[in-house]
Amino acid sequence: MYQIRKRILGGNTEALTRFFLIQYPVRVEFLAKNYYPINQPLNQIDEEFFMKKGFTLIELLVVVLIIAVLATVAVTYYGKAVERVRIGEAESLMGTMLSAQERFFLRRQQYTPYWHQLDAAPVAVRTPKEHNDFANGAENTIYYTRGGVESGVLNEGFAISFEQDATDKWFVVARRVGKSDKYTYHLVRPFGSTQTVCVPVWENENDVSVCCDYMGVDNQTDLTGDPMVPKISLADDF
Repeated sequence: MYQIRKRILGGNTEALTRFFLIQYPVRVEFLAKNYYPINQPLNQIDEEFFMKKGFTLIELLVVVLIIAVLATVAVTYYGKAVERVRIGEAESLMGTMLSAQERFFLRRQQYTPYWHQLDAAPVAVRTPKEHNDFANGAENTIYYTRGGVESGVLNEGFAISFEQDATDKWFVVARRVGKSDKYTYHLVRPFGSTQTVCVPVWENENDVSVCCDYMGVDNQTDLTGDPMVPKISLADDF
């Protein structure tokens, strides 16, 4: 635009200056006061003042690249933060239900796999409905998903159940469910314990990353094994 104005005004710097003073008086006065000596008359602003270079294409590409990298990092950390919140909610529910199981044991001298027999069981429904956080599933499983289901498909959340292993030990287990297969890990907490263990599907890198973050370890080799898998003692072979 500057070249067009210059051609129209015949290359006359003084005329060009007057043009800018008329069209952009506030901007010219601000720039003149901040970038030119105070004792320099305003009408002596030269062409160089109006021909300041902008960003080059390479500079713009570098800026775009930096923004893309930062956005990728932000999305990754945001996804982990959201998943950590989900785990915290499931862990809280698991703790509540373990306390309810202990109260049930004091009354009946046994544990129960049935949610409806516990005094702290959430109000669930027999079939999934829109926007219900809890829904009854098969084999006495409670599905906990924020917002319930959409068009019959479970939102991201957990299928929580009470299970026994081969040694008749009881556990509360929260298996990750959802619309996608991005996460497939499960949380396990033994009855009578205060520790919840995150067990990944080892082939799933997202599982390994989430479980390492949750358990506070750097490498997957440092993750705790599944407490539901009985440890084999060498003495058993003799």
